[in-house]
Amino acid sequence: MELWEAWLGVVYELEPACARGATFMWMVVILASFMVRSDQGGGVTSFVRCHWLSERCYRRILEQFSGSGINLERLTQIWVRLVFKIFSKFLVKEGNRVVLLADGIKNPKEGRKMRE
Repeated sequence: MELWEAWLGVVYELEPACARGATFMWMVVILASFMVRSDQGGGVTSFVRCHWLSERCYRRILEQFSGSGINLERLTQIWVRLVFKIFSKFLVKEGNRVVLLADGIKNPKEGRKMRE
């Protein structure tokens, strides 16, 4: 339970990016669903299929991804600040800059054309 309390404490830091309290609560549900779902396919469908959510929640969750209730710029600013705050002792630095690494694995069509 301590882990979930710590997780929720971090998630509450994201609340200022949400226009309303209801929007924030849906964001909490979505983030929790990302964390514990066993079905890795199907996106929003997997949230409803794998969890305590009723079918009525499907459209509401879908709206969160396309609506204007979350200020993406503000969310990004808060998230970056949180990453630096929470993971500061694990960040690799060169001088006063943080080193970020990424890979190119998520490029499924590398060098091939799709047939028409």
